[in-house]
Amino acid sequence: MPSSAATRRANQANADRLALSVPPTCTVFDKNISFTVKATSDLFDVEHDQIWGLFEENMHELYRSSSFGWDPQEKRKEMFDPLSRFVIARDISDATNNPLGIIAYSIFRFDRENRQNVVYCYELQVYKDARRLGLGRLLTQILSDIGAQWGMTKVMLTVLQANHVAMEFYKSIGFTVDEISPDFSDDSTEDECDYSILSRFCICLLECTERVRNHNGQRRHTFILRFMPPSLRALTQRALGRRYASHSAPHYNEPTGWLFGEKPLPPGQKRVKEEWENIWYYGMFGSMALATVLLYYKPDTSIQTWALKEAKERMEARGEKYKYESSSS
Repeated sequence: MPSSAATRRANQANADRLALSVPPTCTVFDKNISFTVKATSDLFDVEHDQIWGLFEENMHELYRSSSFGWDPQEKRKEMFDPLSRFVIARDISDATNNPLGIIAYSIFRFDRENRQNVVYCYELQVYKDARRLGLGRLLTQILSDIGAQWGMTKVMLTVLQANHVAMEFYKSIGFTVDEISPDFSDDSTEDECDYSILSRFCICLLECTERVRNHNGQRRHTFILRFMPPSLRALTQRALGRRYASHSAPHYNEPTGWLFGEKPLPPGQKRVKEEWENIWYYGMFGSMALATVLLYYKPDTSIQTWALKEAKERMEARGEKYKYESSSS
């Protein structure tokens, strides 16, 4: 299918620009994981070999028994296409069991399917000793973040139906059978296939807001949760300007034990407010004060008040007293 302006622009972006949507490091079950984005031309030979080796170890038997068959030459050509991009996860805390450090990766391209701009995930592989750590979920979300940042609508991928573990995993994180999949409808007239095409809309959850200095003077990224679609997020950023994190929080806003995540300052040091704080404080408490005044002076329009007033007027018109007065003896 012909490419769109968005896919052409994304395919022309280098790895450094794509990496702006990717967390540089995170901690997963006491493991320090780093993420790098590379194009095919950026891969070292040793990285190239390990990526292929991990794929072959995980998928060789599944491909042999599938309709795709095992064709290493054709599969290498697909994986290491000039338009392929790689998100590589490395365990930087333990180089003993895995000297190269690569414990998982995803391969993706920007493409166009069914008149929609998509991030197509060609491979997502995890080293056997690094499974059950949430790396697959994290790599999938990174693809969604990249897609949302570059104007893509969906993340799409192909799963062999014999790979039950992968099928259950993708469905558990929100993927559904896409309308272009051969098994999309029960009454499909196409021949029975042994694979499914799954998709999920791109929702950006992790967005790098800025680099800030921590107390050691080192550079690190901070991330905030975002659930907005790309168009609404862009509109908000233009209206409010650049947002600044209030502290140097760990990745994914892990709990710090401090109120609002801010560590108390040393004695004698005064906290500097951010631009938004006074507006928020005055706006919130001013609104509460105004609401209190308005409620206090609000006219009494209840039916009971109206009925009492009406009864008094009618009794006065008849010459009756509406107040009780005791008769003197």
